[in-house]
Amino acid sequence: MPPRRKKKAAAAAAAAAAAAAAAGKAAAGKDGKAGIMTPKKPKKGKKKIPLMKYRVYIRRVLTQVRPELGISSKSMLIMNNFVVHNFQNIAKEASILAQYSKKKTITVKELKAAVKLVLPHQLLEYADRDGDRAVHNFESETSKKNSQGRKRGRGQQT
Repeated sequence: MPPRRKKKAAAAAAAAAAAAAAAGKAAAGKDGKAGIMTPKKPKKGKKKIPLMKYRVYIRRVLTQVRPELGISSKSMLIMNNFVVHNFQNIAKEASILAQYSKKKTITVKELKAAVKLVLPHQLLEYADRDGDRAVHNFESETSKKNSQGRKRGRGQQT
């Protein structure tokens, strides 16, 4: 057991410790080295842009078209970059067209016009036809769901 101190000495020691702690905190706040360590704040740099990966979809299309064929990882990387590049170009053109028409929203009209500007002739025809088919299928599916009406909950009879 440590020896007991006198009250005056204990009060002086506590005051000295408090002053040292305050000085240490102030010094630690300025340069972070002296005294008590403060937790580091996260760096405010550039955030990582998520990479767009279309590998799964490219493989699905390949198996639909030619199920007996495979694709190497290097070829998959090239195809992924091709798809990303085309999507970026179409989005850029669509945003420019939306700015020209003084709109804040990119609509189907701007997207179709951007596709016409970016893609070559034959690829444009395929994209336009398949896009119209996809929109038609989507609209028919939603109209089927809406025509079925709401399902009744428990306790309600038809």
